[in-house]
Amino acid sequence: MNIFHKSVDLKSLEVRESSLPDSKKPITADNVMDSIKAHVRKHRIDCKDLFKDFDRLRSGRISKPKFHTGMELCKIQLSAKEFEVLEERYGDPDAPDKFLISEFLEEIEEVFRTKNLHVTPTREAKLYHVIKKDFELGVLSKGEQKEMDGIMERLASGVRKYRVKLRDFFKEKDFGIKNRVKQ
Repeated sequence: MNIFHKSVDLKSLEVRESSLPDSKKPITADNVMDSIKAHVRKHRIDCKDLFKDFDRLRSGRISKPKFHTGMELCKIQLSAKEFEVLEERYGDPDAPDKFLISEFLEEIEEVFRTKNLHVTPTREAKLYHVIKKDFELGVLSKGEQKEMDGIMERLASGVRKYRVKLRDFFKEKDFGIKNRVKQ
């Protein structure tokens, strides 16, 4: 960690796993950007404001370690391969250690607004739609269902045998009064 701008050491990123929801897709710049956009939209994160402090000269370029730090501030953890794909797409051709943050942020801002709508007000504003996942929640194959039933039966017998109160384990995730744990 550099003491001057609180950035992350690039060597430490190689062991990190992706925290994005669509990490099973092939790693391309478009897939990574779609995952980032979905995360930003879901959590209503203003990336432009977070990255503003890193670009003090307002040149539209920041160093790659500062980009990594900014992504951590946005609560987005990317794997080393995903960072590499983004660096290929938004890397500055004139300076290999710089990242074109202005282009990156313009694409991220498409989630919340349509660019240049004030110039052509009759144009229809396009809404960003999160790309659908390749699976459905709660739908298991027969083999997976059988395995899940076995796991639940072992859990139930352990709870009965040792008289464990499972509710206490799930209390921290129960934000409502209905005693239901959400995903």
